[in-house]
Amino acid sequence: MGIRRWLRRVERDAWETSGSAYIPQESGPPVRVGGEEWLEAFSTAVQRMTDKSIPEHPLAKAARNSPDPDWHRSLIAGTYTLDNGAERVGKPHEE
Repeated sequence: MGIRRWLRRVERDAWETSGSAYIPQESGPPVRVGGEEWLEAFSTAVQRMTDKSIPEHPLAKAARNSPDPDWHRSLIAGTYTLDNGAERVGKPHEE
């Protein structure tokens, strides 16, 4: 294993153990997400369920552009669905 690869791995592991994560992207480097950003993005996503005039959080775009289906279908991405036979919220995700 080369030194650069090893350093990236150590950095990623340290970042993940701090309550933060990476959101992989279709093109370009992954987006790093810190602890406070999670709360802001979640709060904005919940508010946007009832009021679309609220500006989208930047993490929503990053999650939606991720090739990882877990990110792409997440509440933060705004592509979530709630389908319990009664109500559907948000845009349905594409398979």
